[in-house]
Amino acid sequence: MNALVAGYAIMSAMFTVTPQLFLPWLTAVAAVVPLVILERWIHKHLQGVGLLITNDPETAVILYYFVMLPGVIVHEFGHWVMATLLRVRIRKIRIWPERQRGGTIRLGLVQTDKVDPVRSTLIGLGPLVAGVAVVLFVSTRILNTGPFYAALATGDLPTILAGIDGLTGTPDFWIWTYVLFAVSNAMMPSAADRQSWPVVGLGIALVVGAMFLMDLGNLVALGLQQVALAAEAVTVAFLTAIGVDLVFVVVIFLLEEVLGRIFGRVIDYK
Repeated sequence: MNALVAGYAIMSAMFTVTPQLFLPWLTAVAAVVPLVILERWIHKHLQGVGLLITNDPETAVILYYFVMLPGVIVHEFGHWVMATLLRVRIRKIRIWPERQRGGTIRLGLVQTDKVDPVRSTLIGLGPLVAGVAVVLFVSTRILNTGPFYAALATGDLPTILAGIDGLTGTPDFWIWTYVLFAVSNAMMPSAADRQSWPVVGLGIALVVGAMFLMDLGNLVALGLQQVALAAEAVTVAFLTAIGVDLVFVVVIFLLEEVLGRIFGRVIDYK
């Protein structure tokens, strides 16, 4: 009973002192759901398109791999950079597809020595950090999506169409959009990358809770204020990735329909 009372006191203190600081993270977490759903659909149906074209599972995997190659490079680069910064020995690097048990496909690998949960978690987060950085850089610095988002926010159709025209008029627009697509669909941490998350998450929660019990809520709020800025950047990257994915879902769906009719084949997704 005392533990429940203490837990309730901690949660009450946290959300009383810093409710607005949790909103960016809640928004980012909410954006993960549609992003993961879209990513899974895209990975599955991209392989389906490859199978329709080649009629050979192995060749379809290679075709799928080359489509996702920019994202694979950024993903493994994120692991490599984080491991290097943390002085963890890298045992193997591979950027080539490999079929796993259960039929899943691993497109690349950075294998390191076994380390503590904190460093393991940070190495696992490397691809997400690298992917978010690339998505933000390409979308804001190269494609300059700011005017487009401003036009979208007006809700005025002529203004939105003008914003779309301005965005698509960017030099090499489709090349950079493809880069966004490949990177955003390879930046999410894999199941292996997430193995240490529960332990580290519990540790962080206990430390933060203890600080609130010791009346150090203001210090926690100051730290969360800085972390909230990172959450806002992650949310922008996720929403950009969702927008790009929706465009490519339509393209992949239409391509799959056309190729299915041309070759007289139907992919049975199970």
